[in-house]
Parts: sequence; C-alpha cells; structure tokens
Amino acid sequence: MSEAVKRKIMNAFTGQQPIEELQKKYGGNPDICAVCQYNRFLFEPDDNKLEEIFEAERNGTILAKEHKEDLLKKVLAFVEKHNKEKERIKDKLEDFIVKD
Repeated sequence: MSEAVKRKIMNAFTGQQPIEELQKKYGGNPDICAVCQYNRFLFEPDDNKLEEIFEAERNGTILAKEHKEDLLKKVLAFVEKHNKEKERIKDKLEDFIVKD
C-alpha cells in the first residue's frame, strides 16, 4: 500500500514551473498545487508552517520532489497511525453492527 501512496503523491500535480531553473526564477502557484492543498486541508495544522510551505512554493525555494516527499512522510505517518488504531478496535466492530 505504501508504494501506491508514494506513486500517487509523486505523480501529483503541483503549481510549479516545468523545470528547476524556472521554478527558482519565477516560483509557483500554491493555489493550484495539490500538494499545498493536501497540506492546507488535511496534514498541516500549524497556520504559520502552512504559510511557510505556500511561500516556499511562491518564491521557488522548494522544488516539486522535496515538496512531495514532505507530504509523503505526513501521509505515511497518518496511514500507519490509522492502521494501528483500526487493528486495536477491530474486535469491537460487532458492537456497532445493527442486526435484525
């Protein structure tokens, strides 16, 4: 599963320029960047850190690969925590199933 997650994130659309030199020169657009939006809505609770991420996209100081790798770490940590919690409560599932 982690390979599928990695593949999807590494292929995600970003608001960056097509090549590194242009990204560093012109920056990107965080408003259309899927990586920025995942951070905004799901994975970055700290507004100051979120603004740093968006600013790095805008001014070209972060490149797509490292941007995606940062998100990948957050997603994999979330999935790992979710799977552990799911395993912990799986025996209680029957308590919540409505039976006729």
